[in-house]
Amino acid sequence: MRNLSRLESFTAAGFGLPGSIPAWLGAGLAPTFRALDLSACAVTGEIAASALAGLSNLTTLNLAGNLLSGQLPAAALAGLPKLGTLNLSGNAFSGALPDAVWSLPELRVLDVSQTNLTGALPGAGIAPSATLQTVDLSGNLFYGTVQDTFRQLFNRVTANISGNYFEGKLSSVAGGGNVSSEMNCFLDVAGQRSPEDCQQFYAGRGLPYDGPVAAPTPQPEPAPSPEKKNGRHKNLKYILIGAIGGGVLLLAVVAAVVYCIVCSRRGRSDQRESGAPSAPSGVHGSSRAAAATGATQPSASPASLAKVGDSFAYDQLASATSGFAEERIIKHGHSGDLYHGVLQDGTTVVVKRITTRVARKDAYMTELDLFAKGLHERLVPLIGHCFDKEDEKLLVYRFVRNGDLSCALHRKTGEEEEGMQSLDWIKRLKIATGVAEALCYLHHECTPPMVHRYKLLYCS
Repeated sequence: MRNLSRLESFTAAGFGLPGSIPAWLGAGLAPTFRALDLSACAVTGEIAASALAGLSNLTTLNLAGNLLSGQLPAAALAGLPKLGTLNLSGNAFSGALPDAVWSLPELRVLDVSQTNLTGALPGAGIAPSATLQTVDLSGNLFYGTVQDTFRQLFNRVTANISGNYFEGKLSSVAGGGNVSSEMNCFLDVAGQRSPEDCQQFYAGRGLPYDGPVAAPTPQPEPAPSPEKKNGRHKNLKYILIGAIGGGVLLLAVVAAVVYCIVCSRRGRSDQRESGAPSAPSGVHGSSRAAAATGATQPSASPASLAKVGDSFAYDQLASATSGFAEERIIKHGHSGDLYHGVLQDGTTVVVKRITTRVARKDAYMTELDLFAKGLHERLVPLIGHCFDKEDEKLLVYRFVRNGDLSCALHRKTGEEEEGMQSLDWIKRLKIATGVAEALCYLHHECTPPMVHRYKLLYCS
């Protein structure tokens, strides 16, 4: 580089050049040299004054992102009258930023962020350069108030002074402007350091402080006087007496309730042993009995139940079901098998065949008893019955097309039968409402109520 008489700029940004800046650099470069960029080159050591001496035509100096240390050479920087960009950010300098830097006549960009520099901004005797456009002092240890000399500067440039220890009031001095001022010690700006942090910084350097003050540490309360202690002991005694008395009263109430419950249960047990009913007669008593046995006992006599619906001959129903053929079976129900049948007049019916050898002898009477009380629109109508045989009872119901509810709800695509389509959610809601109405009729409107034991989706 010493022999390059016409060299105007040298850029090695990001290229590793470990070592210090040569002291001969200023004297060895050509007078026409204007720009030096050694950013992020792992340069170490201090900046010697001779390294910048003689570079009177230098316009750009970028030494950002290195490992430079020591104090900045004030005289050498003052000898760069044409310097327009000075970027020293991301190093580990010590001491203050020379006041001469602020007065460089053509300086436009000043970036000394994250450089560990400290000190106060210059006073009224130093006027910042009128050509400045960008100032970045963030992430350092600058302190003191923002003087009036920098008011016009911060009002017209883009400035970042965050992450320092500036104090006082910023708005009344600097007028706001384009200043980023977080993490300082200002009194009138949000997002500042804690008062403890600010006070510790200024106290550690023996500097006067005009920032937010930490709240005083609360002092422990003085020990109470003997009279107050006696009063507290008396209050505590009354509280303990009240608590113990309330606890005893609560235990007495609980014991009385338990005693009443035990006596009530003993009375019910005695009634059961003596054969007396444990519940009052009527709807509620019948409902509990039905729930316990799983079925509702018929309220009418067999003779009166025989009048419910039409009376069919056994041969008539056997003919309608082809002699109760296996292929005519619709379902094997809990209380009897269901057969598909066609009467002589062409009426399609369902014949329920109850074999008393398997089911309870009065199982058919329970169903007849229900229909003897009146027909509900949500229940399949009973057409008639056949009691010709002692061990075999037949009940005849109206045939309902489209199968049972299970087939409709779980129908698979492509299996639709004639007149049967997939159920949408509106139809499903209507079905659920209808089932609920039927159960409500059985449980609450029948007298006595009837408890249905098998609420299934298929016929039972």
